[in-house]
Amino acid sequence: MLTTTPAPSRNGTAHAPAPARKPRRAKKAAAGGPPVKTTADRVKVVATVTMGVAIPVLSLVLSHAGGTLARTGHAALAGFALALMGCVLVVSLSHLAWAIEDITRSPRWASWLLAISFDLMLVLGELVHVNADDAGVGMAITAMMTAVAGMSMFLNCWAFLRHPA
Repeated sequence: MLTTTPAPSRNGTAHAPAPARKPRRAKKAAAGGPPVKTTADRVKVVATVTMGVAIPVLSLVLSHAGGTLARTGHAALAGFALALMGCVLVVSLSHLAWAIEDITRSPRWASWLLAISFDLMLVLGELVHVNADDAGVGMAITAMMTAVAGMSMFLNCWAFLRHPA
């Protein structure tokens, strides 16, 4: 039979428990230097930019789905997709208006009108694609929708990154 015994230094003697570890804290910046970015700060920036880009993309995808469903005679599904798009655009309005006001120093009412105009351009674009495809303005409407979506991405990211916490 094989028996094991504890190490001689602990055999029969009490030993003090290991000292408790201090919790890790973010590194402090040098006096007067910029604050050190933590992993959470970097993840927050990536998530913020991702959301800022995804919101206009989502509105374009829902707009396209709604338009395609409407053209193929699926009115209820088209209405649902366009209602979802409307919700995304309404939520995005305050971000756009805040960013426009922050960048241009425009009055609040002007910033809101411009933000509403951006969102309504997307709605107009999809309505033209669905109802007036033969009007010959398809390329111009697609270019307008792409430009507005790009501007919306920029403004959303601006608002998310610059808005006071």
